[in-house]
Formats: sequence, C-alpha cells, structure tokens
Amino acid sequence: MQPHSDALCHARGLPVAFAPITNATLPMSSPFTNITKDAAGNARRDITRLLDAHAEWFCTEETTAHQTSNHHLRRVDCDVNVERHQLIFSFWGAQGFTAHSVRAWSYDDNQIKFQIAILDTVTPASLVTLTPRASITDDAARLEHARLELCARLAHLAINALDETAWKIETCALSPSTRRTRPGRFARVILARGRSRIALTCDLTNIATPTNARKTAMRPATDSLLASSLLWLARLAASRPAASRKHGRIKRARSAIDNTPASTQLWIVASGAHASDIALRCACLRPTTRACVRVYGANDDLTALTDEPTPSLDEAVRTSRHTASRLTCLTHHPSQLAERIRLLAPEAIDIIPARHGETLRFHGLAFARLRRLMNREHLWLGVSHNTRTRAKRDYFRLAINDTDTSDISDTNTSDTDAGDTNATAHTWRTVSPIIGELIAKLVAARRHDSSNHRHTLFHLAPESWLESLLRRDITRLDAGLRLAPLHAQIRTAHTASHARPVDLLAVRRDGRLVVIELKVAEDDALPFQAADYWRRIETLRQAHGLDSLFETVRLADAPPLVYAVAPLLRFARSFDSLAALISPRIELYRFDINEDWRAGVRVMRRARVGSA
Repeated sequence: MQPHSDALCHARGLPVAFAPITNATLPMSSPFTNITKDAAGNARRDITRLLDAHAEWFCTEETTAHQTSNHHLRRVDCDVNVERHQLIFSFWGAQGFTAHSVRAWSYDDNQIKFQIAILDTVTPASLVTLTPRASITDDAARLEHARLELCARLAHLAINALDETAWKIETCALSPSTRRTRPGRFARVILARGRSRIALTCDLTNIATPTNARKTAMRPATDSLLASSLLWLARLAASRPAASRKHGRIKRARSAIDNTPASTQLWIVASGAHASDIALRCACLRPTTRACVRVYGANDDLTALTDEPTPSLDEAVRTSRHTASRLTCLTHHPSQLAERIRLLAPEAIDIIPARHGETLRFHGLAFARLRRLMNREHLWLGVSHNTRTRAKRDYFRLAINDTDTSDISDTNTSDTDAGDTNATAHTWRTVSPIIGELIAKLVAARRHDSSNHRHTLFHLAPESWLESLLRRDITRLDAGLRLAPLHAQIRTAHTASHARPVDLLAVRRDGRLVVIELKVAEDDALPFQAADYWRRIETLRQAHGLDSLFETVRLADAPPLVYAVAPLLRFARSFDSLAALISPRIELYRFDINEDWRAGVRVMRRARVGSA
C-alpha cells in the first residue's frame, strides 16, 4: 500500500517529499501545453507534483529518427527546474545524465509526456514518455484480493451445491506461497455445519479461465495440488497435532486421515479435463484416504459444480486400456556427422534419436540438433533454459564469439543422398572449428570437478545429467536391473494433460518392469507423480502396449515397481508422509543417492515406502 501520511512515510523509511499526493492536487488530464516564460513556474510545480506521486517510472525516449529506447527511471534520477525562463527537465537516459529544454508537456491517462530539445538550439523536439511503475507490493496485494474474491465465489457455489442453508463459511484463505512476494495459488476454504467440516480447495490459476485463454494459462499443478491438499487435510483431521510424536511423521499423517470422521471431507474443484486427471490421481490413494476425497468439475462461468466420480485403482487401469496406444521403438542409425561429433567426447556425448533427426547431448544437456528437412540436413547449435529458438540465438553469441553462423544455421550436406561421403566431409570441414570450440567450453564447465559451479553450463538440466549417468550403467542403482533394454523419456500419451514423460523405464532380470523417477531438488508431489506413472505403465502392460519396447525380454505377469531416486538431502520432508497415503498395491521404493552424484552415482540407502 502507498503511504498517505508523513508519519507512515517516516515509518517506512521514505522521505516525506516522496509521499503520494491526492487526486485533488493533481492537474487534470490535458493535451500538450506549450511552455512560455510566464507559464514555466506553474508547469514546474504541476510536473513536480506528478513526479512525486510515484517513486519509480518507466521512461520511453523516441527521437525524430523513430529510434526508441526504454529504461527504468527512479524519482531521484530526474528533476525539473526553471532557468532563464526555460523549463529544464534533467534525467538519466541513453546518453547518461542530460538536461533538455521542455517545449511542451501533457498529462494524459496517468502518463507524463514531454517534447524536449537540446538547450538553446532549434533542433526538432523528441518525445519522452514517463509511465508510473506499479510496485511489487501493490501488484501482489491486488492479486491476493482477486484470488480471495474467487475463493468466496467458490465457497458460495459449494453451499448452493449442498442445497442446505445451515452451512457457513468458517475460513476463506489462500495456501502458503513458495514466493514471498506472491500470494498462494491454492484456495483454502472450510465450510462448517455443527461438527461437520468440508475442506474446499482448487488451483486458482486455472479455475474460471475461458476456454480460448486456457492454453496460455499456468499449467495445472495436479500433483502439487493433491499433495498440498492432503497435507492440509491431515492437519485439519488431527485432533491432537502434538500427540503421538513418538510414532513419527508417517504414522501421524496416515492415522490422522484414516481416522478422519465421516463428517469431514476434502473437496477438490477443477475445470475441464483437469478434474478427470485429479480423479485418476485419487485412484492411486489408499481406500481409507480415497473415501475422504471428492472431486468436482467447474464450468467456465463458475456457476455450477459437477461431481467427478473417483474410480478404484482397478477401474482406473481397466477403463484406460481402450485409450492406451502401443509404443514403438525407433530404429536409429546415427549419421556420420553425429558420430564425428560424438567422438570428440565419447564419454560424455549421447546421440538421442528423434522423429526427423538426432539430438546430441553433453551430460544430458542438448547442444546440437540434426534434422533432415526437405531432403536437406540442417544443424542447429544451442544451449539455454529458454525456448529452443531463443536458445539457438543466445548461445551463438555466447559460444561462437560473433563468428559467421550462416554455414551452421542452414548447413546442408547435399540435395541428394544424405550419406554422400564428399558432402559429409565438406560439412565437417565447415563446422568442425566451431563444434570444437563449443565442446571445449562444455568439457571445461560441465564436469564434476569444475572450478566454477555457478557456471550456466554446469547447473543447467541437472536431472538430465543424472539420467545420462544412469543410462550408461543402470546397475549403479540396482544390480538386479538389466543394462538393456533401457528406455528414457517414455511418453505414454500425447495429450496436453499427460505431456510429462517417464524418466526411465527398465526391466529386472526376473522380467519385472521398473519405473524410475529422478529428482535433484525437493518436490512434495514426487509420490503422486510416481504413482501416476505406475498407473499409466500398468495400463500399457495389461494392454500389451510395451511389447515392441522389450522384444528381447519376456516380461513377468506382475505390476511394475517404482523407484524414486534423489540425493540424500533432496527428498522433501513430506515424502514419507505422503507416500504412506499411496495404495499398498503400488510398490514404491525410495533410493537415496550421494550428494556428489556427478562424480559417480552411489546408493546410500534404499527402503520400501507406502507399504501397509
């Protein structure tokens, strides 16, 4: 909130001159007003009041040559004075701290515009526009207010769905936020009627979103929503939170939900297909936990709730068989150019087949892409955490040092057969110096004993790095696993709601499938993410959709195992508590590996979690 008194300004450490002024003291919006000798003093007074109303401004300079520059401007970085009957506006701009003569100014739509020119000259005037910048605190307050209003709408909607007037709103709040400057994204509403309680929650970033705008909205956090909701339910259901501490966190969380009275329920509200996804996640819960949870779907107008039935685990697997597709294994023969690049660092570079080409990764970090388009082979270079197009452009400037990239961004071997030896040799001579420089940077920065662990190339894609180490020798994780066949990043469906692939899919020597999920940072949703992968792989196994991936191995007629792998100190504190809520039919194992896994993966501890 903005300060409105001198005392509040002093309390917040702001000078009184920076305190916002009321609307009554601001000049009215007006077109450009020419500055005359007599009007310079009044214009200075009005402009100073406008500048003092905000501590930060967004400055846009537009010259007569239609060149525009934008930069941030603080109130202390600009000043307005009157010298020799001229109105002088001084500010930090593209040319440093400069002073200009103001020929005309206007205040319209909360913007201050100046027509400025160099002092004592007749040069054409350029345009400077100052737009007030909203503070982060005010922006967060408006966002929190909007989300609380949405919580209230959901609460009244739930009461109308109950069709009873005895229900009252006991609590209407937001979940704790992972970012200090932003409010929580999950609703926390409690409806009460006597001793009965309904805990209502939803993902506010995806509820009441128009269908045409849902594609650009934040991705639904299905597993995170379910994890935070169940932890919240456990806290509400525990009659004595401080009691029975000797039994540990696992038994407290599970017993709290198992002993939840029938009058206490958890309602999860979602929109569209998101509600169906949550219902399938709930199918992986223990029966006692699943009985406390109900899922509802909301329409786009947020005027009605539709009950989404929660199936059992067998029903979820059985009903998904008709939508399961058979996965096929791509037959891949690396191109000569890809093989030559891999030989520069064979212990670190992997060739990953794609639909129309190959991707080369250095310790899991993609740095080169080979694609065959229109009977021509193209080579792209790029390393970044941004989008692919942005990554190419950014990393060209970083790695190639302004070298001409015309031969790289559109390199073709031949208009005829891609395997032509002369064409491949010509391509290699063209790109080998740049590829060598790029790999030299990767070798120096992306290694376990790197001298700079803050280097961008070191900390990018850590999970892919761990995956590349295990792909080379999966027996480091479990000696009972086969070295081959081993499949990475298996996509079990191509819809937007199931876009996340399975990290690793292996098979034990006894023929039993193993789903491996890798994490290098704390994630509360890991148990439910691993359980959902189990359901999807089990559905494919029963539908014989994995036969082509394991043609050389006879698979056992048994459900798959699930390995949750993370460094010893990177498992979330709630992992064991939430894993205890998973159905005991899902065999979930926790693998704690060493913190310095980049130097070599070692299993420090393994244990079965979530068992009955």
